[in-house]
Parts: sequence; C-alpha cells; structure tokens
Amino acid sequence: MKIAPKINHISNFTVLQWNCRSAVSNRAELIQLSQEQNIHILVLSETWFPPNYSFNIPGYISVRDDRCDGRGGSALFVKSDIAFSPIALQTNPDFQVSAVNLSSVSIVSVYIPPHVQFDQIYFRNLITKLSSTFLLLGDFNAHSVSWGCSSTDSRGKAILEFVDDLNLYILNDGSP
Repeated sequence: MKIAPKINHISNFTVLQWNCRSAVSNRAELIQLSQEQNIHILVLSETWFPPNYSFNIPGYISVRDDRCDGRGGSALFVKSDIAFSPIALQTNPDFQVSAVNLSSVSIVSVYIPPHVQFDQIYFRNLITKLSSTFLLLGDFNAHSVSWGCSSTDSRGKAILEFVDDLNLYILNDGSP
C-alpha cells in the first residue's frame, strides 16, 4: 500500500472539457479517457444529472451544479490526490456553473442553454471569486468566428465584449 500526500501545487496538469450530453450515458468513455490520457480535471457540461443523483468516476471527487429538471448541468471531477476547494457560487435557475480553486488556479464549468442570455453581471461577479489565473470552460451555446464558427451570433458578440472588457484570452484550436 502506497500512501502519498495530496498534491498542493500543480504546475503542469491536463484538463478535459466535454459537452457530454449525459455523463451517465458516457460514463465508460469518461473513465477510459481519464485513465488513458491521465486527465487531472474533467470539466463537463450538459451532464443531465437529476438533483442528488449519485454518480462517480473512480479516483475523482466531483463538484456539480445540477438543473432541477435533470437536463443541462455542469460538473468538475478532480483527481482525488489533488488538493482543491469548491467555490461557493450564487445559484441561477437559468444556467449552471460549478467551480474549484486549486492552489494557483481556478477552474470553472459552465452550461448556458440556448434560450438564455449571457449574464455579464453574474460572470463579472464570478470572476471576483476566482484566482487571478483561471479557466472558464463549458458550453455557452454561443457562436463566433473567433472560436471557429462560420458566423457570430448575439451571444457570441456579448461574450467577445466580456472577454475584451476584462482583457481575457480565448483558448481554442480553431474548432467550432
């Protein structure tokens, strides 16, 4: 039996962000990916967990924001040997956000349904609770040529304005 302390500082870690459209249906693939790719943090949107639904991935601890109807949802699964703390967030019935602080970085999972507007005030307030270094990941249901879409919609424009106003960076490989 090997006992090791929790990792308090991560200088190089792997994060997988996936709009999974049901973590339950994709559980086997999530487990396989997490093991084969040595994923430290799984960031999931559209988890489709009913509230209080028990779901685990071996070797991970979860932080979730489930929608009351069992659709949508956001979740983070952090490897159990990584020290982290959940970030207490104001809940919103229109979209789901879950977040954690690691020693030097915050990770946030977001799901915003197509019919809901991007709430700049909520996300500005959210950022005040995060480390100075953070990743804001998820399914924003927004389109922009800035992240590989063929056109830009109104939500895409709102998010670009938010990014510009706060001097943030969009990390994308060019895929829509």
